[in-house]
Amino acid sequence: MKASIVGASQGVSMILLASKSPQRTQLLKQAGLRHITITTIDDDMENSSQPAQILAVERARAKARGADWQAQEHYFAQSHAAVVAADTIVHLAGRVFGSPQNADEAERMLADLSGTRHSILTAHCCWLPAINGEPEKEAVAVSVAQVTMLPMSMEDIQAYVASGESIGRAGGYAVQLQGDRFVADIQGDRDTVIGLHVASVQRIYREVTGHTPEESAS
Repeated sequence: MKASIVGASQGVSMILLASKSPQRTQLLKQAGLRHITITTIDDDMENSSQPAQILAVERARAKARGADWQAQEHYFAQSHAAVVAADTIVHLAGRVFGSPQNADEAERMLADLSGTRHSILTAHCCWLPAINGEPEKEAVAVSVAQVTMLPMSMEDIQAYVASGESIGRAGGYAVQLQGDRFVADIQGDRDTVIGLHVASVQRIYREVTGHTPEESAS
C-alpha cells in the first residue's frame, strides 16, 4: 500500500502512524507534525477480561508491531523514524467498551453510556524495530479523560446510529462530529477522547528516538 506522506523529506524526524483512523491522522495534521500513515493489523481487535489500561496498552503495542513498516524501511535510514500506534477504549463500572461493528451493537453501547460519566483511555506505543544493528526500542503512554454524557432517548440513539458515525468509534460516538451534542462535559484533553493525545505522542517519540517530532513544511 502506498504511504500517505505529509511533509516528508530526508534527514528529518518522521512519525510512521500505524492506523487507519482518519481522526488520528487529522490530529497529527492539526499539530503540524511530519508523518506518514502505514497499514497495520485490524484496529478492531477483540476485547478481553484484562483491566482497561492494560488492555489498551497491549492493543496499542500489537498495532505498532503489526504495522507494515518494512514497506517504508528506507525512512529509518533517511530520517529519525519510529512507528506510533494508539488504541482508545471506554471504561464504565468495570466494563470495557470498544468500537461497535454494527448498528445493533452501537445502539446497545450508547444506551449503556447514556447519562453516565465514563472514562476514555487512549494508549500510545512508539516502537523502533531492531534494524541496522540496533536493538528495538519502545515507549508507551496512556492518556485518560472523563466524559459526562447527556441522557439520550432511544429515538436519539437510533437517529445517531443511522448517521453512520458510530461504527468503528470507541463507545459508539464521535465527540469531534455530531456526537458532541450528547456530551455535557469533558474533563481532560479532548484529543484523548478523539483518539490520539498529541503531547503523549511527542513525549514517547522523544524517548525512543532522542529527537523531537518536526513540524511539516507550511
